[in-house]
Amino acid sequence: MNRYMFTGINDQLDKYQPDVLINDHQLFAGAIAACRKNIPYATSVTAPAALDTQWELPGIFEWENKKIVALQQELGLEGERSVACSSSAALVFTSREFSATDPAGSLQAGRPGDQYPTHLNDFDWETFHSRKPLPKVLVSIGTTFDHAYKRAFFLKVAEALGNVALNVVVVSEKNLLDEWPPNFIVQSRVPQLELLPWLDMVVCHGGHNTVCETLLFGLPLVVIPIAYDQSHVASQVTRAGCGLRLNFRRFKPTDLKNAIHTVIHETQYRAAAGRIRHSFEQAGGAAAAATVLEGLEGLNM
Repeated sequence: MNRYMFTGINDQLDKYQPDVLINDHQLFAGAIAACRKNIPYATSVTAPAALDTQWELPGIFEWENKKIVALQQELGLEGERSVACSSSAALVFTSREFSATDPAGSLQAGRPGDQYPTHLNDFDWETFHSRKPLPKVLVSIGTTFDHAYKRAFFLKVAEALGNVALNVVVVSEKNLLDEWPPNFIVQSRVPQLELLPWLDMVVCHGGHNTVCETLLFGLPLVVIPIAYDQSHVASQVTRAGCGLRLNFRRFKPTDLKNAIHTVIHETQYRAAAGRIRHSFEQAGGAAAAATVLEGLEGLNM
């Protein structure tokens, strides 16, 4: 992907003549192009697990670096150091307290409070607010997993949480199961940021965005990682004391039911989530990131 995007990125830099470039840490073709043209650049690290690979998986980190350096050389950038992550500024979408890392020269920027466009009007708010005053739980495992995995997962969720003293919102296609429990609201899309203030906790797959948005509202979690960087994020949740972790393939309905009960009723989980919420609020967000970017203008790379 980076090899084939490089020419187009170069063309855009020639046309736009930017003072500063921001590259996503997975789109290092932007960093290579910036270095070749001596344009200051910052790296947006949307999956902070990338920063910890060198400590947790040193063999993979070394292999990855060699591949990136080989591409850099192929594209005309000399040297043996990977430029994928800027040494001047890394904008990491988390906080030091949650990520437990302190990479040199980086800015840890929390999620700003403004909201993305949502499916606010599509959600069944009337049913949601008319339910009995019981704990409210959101269950979501993202949109990238196939039907068989999702069906097996939500069959266990339905068995675990059906007809118990909970109000459950599930992000899923309604036709995934033949029948859903009566205490469930099932929708394929939900306005997550608007919904979170009304919830007591979240069950999710450990996607970094969902976890951080949940913690931004001071809510605890049960995390069930499936793939990608989700295991790393789940470890951050448990290390920070913000929730519990289950194994996606091996958990039983009773395991999920017990974990949710523990996280809701044992106050230390919500207290830890509140501490991480405070760290996100103190991280500076978009305004702090903008200050860092302004400071890059005019630097020689």
